[in-house]
Amino acid sequence: MSWFNTTLRKVLAAVSATLLVLSCGGIAWLHHVTLKDLQREALSRTGGITATMSTQIDGGRVANLLDHYDLSRSLVKNTQDPYFYVMHENLRKCAELNALEQPLTIVAFDQKGDELITVVTSAEAPRFRKKYTGPGRSALIGYLATSRVDIASTNDDGSLVSFTALRDSRGRITSAITASVPAASLSAIAIGKLWRNIGVAVLVFLVTGFILFRSVGRWVPDESDP
Repeated sequence: MSWFNTTLRKVLAAVSATLLVLSCGGIAWLHHVTLKDLQREALSRTGGITATMSTQIDGGRVANLLDHYDLSRSLVKNTQDPYFYVMHENLRKCAELNALEQPLTIVAFDQKGDELITVVTSAEAPRFRKKYTGPGRSALIGYLATSRVDIASTNDDGSLVSFTALRDSRGRITSAITASVPAASLSAIAIGKLWRNIGVAVLVFLVTGFILFRSVGRWVPDESDP
C-alpha cells in the first residue's frame, strides 16, 4: 500500500502539473488574441472616425487657410478665423463624442518647408503650421505623397493611427485627417482581462485539484482491496 500511495501521489502530481502548464499556455494565448482583437477594433473605430470626418470637412478650405496664413504664428486662437473655428469645433465635438485620448488632427505637407505640418486639431491650443511630430508621421508623409484616398493605418510611436485624405471640390488631395489611440491604453485593458482570466484559472485549478486528491485518493484504494 505504501508503494501504491507513492505512485498515486506521483500520478496526481503529474496530472496537476499538466493541467497547470495547459492553463498557463491557454491564458497566454488568450491574452495575445485579446490584445490583437483590441488593436483591430481600435483601428476599425479610428478609421471609421476619419472616414466620416473626411466627408464633412472641405479639403479646399484647408488649402485656403494655408494659402491665406503663410506664417506659423499667424493663427494663435481658434476663433481668429471663421473657417478655422468651424473645423476646430467639428474636430473637438467628434473627439469628445468618441472619447478619444489623443487629438484629432488635420495635417498637410508643406512643399516650401518640405515637412509635414499641423493645420487644425481638436485640442484647445492651436498648432497651425507647426511641424507635425505626432504618431504616424512617416506613414502620413508617404500616404500624402502617393495621393491615396483610402483609409490607411499604422502602428507607430506607441500609438495605433488611422488617417483619411481630405479633398477639395475638384477631387484634389490637400491634406489628411488622423486619429490615434495609445497602445498603452489597449495593453492596460488586455492586462486587466489577463488578471481576471488568471483568477478564474487559479480557482478552477484549486477546485479540480481538491476533487482529484479527495475523490481519486478514495476510489482507487477501495478497488485495490481483495
